[in-house]
Amino acid sequence: MNDSKITSTIPANVSSEMKHDWDKRAQENARWFINTLKVEQTEDEFDRTGRQDFDGLIRCELPLLTGRRDPKTLRVLEIGCGIGRMTKYLAEVFGEVHGVDVSGEMVRQARQRLANVPNAWFKEGNGADFSGFPDEYFDFVFSAYVFQHVPSFEVIKSNIIDGFRVLKPRGIFKFVTSAVNNEDYLKVDKDTWSGHPFTENDIRSLAESLGAQLLGVVGDGTQYCWTLLRKRSHEDAKELLSAPPPRIITIGRADNLANPDLSPRNGDVYLGIILDGVLHERIDAGSLLVELGGHLIAPCYAGPVGIPAEHLMQFREFYPGYDHQTQVNVRIPADEPAGNVILRVRLPDGAVSTEVTISLPPVTSPPPRIRSVTNYADKGLDIFASGPKSRIRILADQIDMNTCLEDVAIRINNEWIKPDSFEFVPGNAFWEIAGQLPLNVQSGEAAVWLRVKGLLSLPAAIQIQ
Repeated sequence: MNDSKITSTIPANVSSEMKHDWDKRAQENARWFINTLKVEQTEDEFDRTGRQDFDGLIRCELPLLTGRRDPKTLRVLEIGCGIGRMTKYLAEVFGEVHGVDVSGEMVRQARQRLANVPNAWFKEGNGADFSGFPDEYFDFVFSAYVFQHVPSFEVIKSNIIDGFRVLKPRGIFKFVTSAVNNEDYLKVDKDTWSGHPFTENDIRSLAESLGAQLLGVVGDGTQYCWTLLRKRSHEDAKELLSAPPPRIITIGRADNLANPDLSPRNGDVYLGIILDGVLHERIDAGSLLVELGGHLIAPCYAGPVGIPAEHLMQFREFYPGYDHQTQVNVRIPADEPAGNVILRVRLPDGAVSTEVTISLPPVTSPPPRIRSVTNYADKGLDIFASGPKSRIRILADQIDMNTCLEDVAIRINNEWIKPDSFEFVPGNAFWEIAGQLPLNVQSGEAAVWLRVKGLLSLPAAIQIQ
């Protein structure tokens, strides 16, 4: 494989800014800037997070991402490979893996770290395209936690367009963008850390212009908006729909299709629908519409049956099902009134599925949700019973914007403490809550809860040293 640098026509200042900043970060502490969970990470700790992310993002959905083909026969492109945190595990499963990164220093360290991995290649790119590779060269294209650091909307768009270009027919492109769209963040100047948003509407519009099959997009308004694009084969393009209108044969919660009960309805709820009579290769989340109570909702997933979770980064087991069946997941907004409503699915040619009646319970306020617990000193996972790292930092969501410090409390095991700070972080649309561990806290495993306006979160486990 030619190892020359990729060239591009993007503005030189954008490319040079990204290269400069990420080269500097790679020289300072590549592991930390790639995986910001702990400042000082051993090689084993760093590798362990790579395996965890690979298992949760790739391994658990291999049959979907590979089209049920043997992964050892497939070629993969990883965009923003860094020093090979996940490349190592991609190479264990796939036959050939090519990692591209805008930082030459990241690439140098990746080659050094994975010098004994014969089926992994690394290339320094310009951060915007993959012109060093021919059309339809890769069976699977993947990018995680990269585009949210790109300061230009056009450069993100260029990456997606060219990533799709090098994808083979029937291949899948899985990537994540920041879709944070709150006013405070939109006013902030974007740089190579706090990048430009690329929202669900942007993705849907781009997928349509590319002629891509949009399998799913979930996470609008958050820092992690996951997308699955599939390149249609020439056979797919000949006839996009099956003739008879589809039948709805199953309906239930997206995380448990066997359960039709939508209670408790804490805010938005995700509904899963199984349609019989539609080939999943011939429709997508950009061409179907779910009609609910007289108005139309675009689904967040439309594809093979057996995707029970509402979030694309939380796929579980893939069940082949039948080729003439399709699963559709749709988010029912919290402002949808309670009561019995008629649901049906509209196909692009105007055909309409059979209809079902579902019962929407009243909406109740969702409890706060803890996203992470770290020490406040350096934002690492190493939390101590005393000293600077005994002050903890909780990132949480599902909290009302009108909440104030007096509405919030933290529970550590059986003891309650009052937080000393509480603020909204526009860049990732999370709330940050900080507080000092109790003086009598013991080393070992502990549980952390967050109570907001009387509503209690699920516990989060931490290890106190």
